[in-house]
Amino acid sequence: MNSIEKNTNELPKAFRLKTGLRFGLIVSLINSLIGIALYYSGLVDFSGNSNAWISLLLTGLGIYLASEHYKKFSGGWMRRTDVLVTAFWMGLFSGVISSVLVFIQMKIDPSILEKMKTIMEYELEKQNMEGEVYDQALKIGELFMHPMMLGIVTVISSLFTSMLVGFVLGFFLKKEPESPFS
Repeated sequence: MNSIEKNTNELPKAFRLKTGLRFGLIVSLINSLIGIALYYSGLVDFSGNSNAWISLLLTGLGIYLASEHYKKFSGGWMRRTDVLVTAFWMGLFSGVISSVLVFIQMKIDPSILEKMKTIMEYELEKQNMEGEVYDQALKIGELFMHPMMLGIVTVISSLFTSMLVGFVLGFFLKKEPESPFS
């Protein structure tokens, strides 16, 4: 699969899947290693903002590298839909792999959920919530702090982020093949 066939000028549809899998794995591992390093160095604040920009940057870099890989095998061209499909697969695989790594990290250190709950309570108190509103918000927040829900949210957020970044980068990374009629 080092080059495309001359008569079709098109890669197999599974090539986008393989490219997304390859770069999703790479992005997920790098992102998880950075998250683990931040956690054990005490730099994670569990409010959701500590390494979000790192993840977004890594997703963009992964989509860029995946598109360059795709272009290398397609004769130098890539449609916007190819960028989006590759970003979709990359986000899906990255989310699934990240979820598995989150489950492993929670098995190793179960105190993570307690720290997240403490931070959530602190954030709710900062918003001056009292009484029944506070209890309701706490109940809803704790619903999302189970490992299975965290895994589902990780997959969905990874997929959403990669599709959003892929949509934006698709305008810059696309290189349509020239039509013989133009």
